[in-house]
Amino acid sequence: MDTELERIIKQLIEKTKNGEVIWNKTATPNQYSLSLNTGKLSTHLYNAANNLIPISKIKMVECVVENLKGDVVLRASTTVDSEDGALLYSLYDAAYRAYTGKDEVIAGIMKQLESSGQIGKEEDVEDIPF
Repeated sequence: MDTELERIIKQLIEKTKNGEVIWNKTATPNQYSLSLNTGKLSTHLYNAANNLIPISKIKMVECVVENLKGDVVLRASTTVDSEDGALLYSLYDAAYRAYTGKDEVIAGIMKQLESSGQIGKEEDVEDIPF
């Protein structure tokens, strides 16, 4: 992996864990992006597939840095279980957790489960989106 991209990823992971990064969900499943003054960075988790193996269980992770015109200036893509993949997956996971609020949701559920008394609330039938 490019050393510049590795430095960027490590700093982004730290800033994301500290709640200092605003990640956005893209139209592509399992992809999150960060818009900056000088460009955009995205992280993406996906299954590898090609003409020989149309359905694959091989998990790939990718990080792409683009300039403001959309030109790719840095890119890394590899399997999750490789050495570089571990770092790329850490970035993806940090972005996912930050965007979805996963850690806060789980902490809130655990707090409710550990409390005494009834938990949960009834939902109005009108609120069901179907």
